[in-house]
Order: sequence, then structure tokens, then C-alpha cells
Amino acid sequence: MNTDNHLFAKALEQMKDLLRSPALESRAKDPFVTKTIIEFYDLIDAYAENQSLEPDDPKQSEQLRSIFTELASKIDAIEDHVNSGLDKLNFLSNITPRN
Repeated sequence: MNTDNHLFAKALEQMKDLLRSPALESRAKDPFVTKTIIEFYDLIDAYAENQSLEPDDPKQSEQLRSIFTELASKIDAIEDHVNSGLDKLNFLSNITPRN
């Protein structure tokens, strides 16, 4: 595994750790989000497995392309969920202290 791949794998593992934190896990009660996060974990594992293949293996680049596409899709879905939660809090910007 080259340095870039190693750093990417490490970043994915950090994302996995963040998503597993008790503070976040307790808030992810939406079944779609839970399913998406589990699929995200599986893709991280698939990426790690893929990196153990021979670098010149043509199968590896096809698998990587598929993994990257799916990872991007899962990250987008998680981001959309987080942003929709943040949008619900927009009213807070209109609150001012009473004098």
C-alpha cells in the first residue's frame, strides 16, 4: 500500500470512529441512516481488502472504482442527513437576548 492509499485508509478509519461515537450513534435512529452507515463501514473494509491485492491486478482498479463511487454516495447521503438536521436549527439565528 503506497503512502496516499495508507493515508486515505487512515482517514476512512477516522470517519468510522467518529460515526461510532456514542454521541452520534444515539442520534442516528433513522433506519435509512443506520443502514447507510453500516454500508459505509462495509465499504471501508472492502477498500482495506482491495489494498492487499497486487497493485497491477486489473481486477483491483475496477473494484476501486466501484468502491470509490459507493463511498461517495454514502458520504453524500450522510451529509444530506446531517444538513437536514442543521436546517431544522436555522431558527436559532433569529433569537436575540431580551433587554
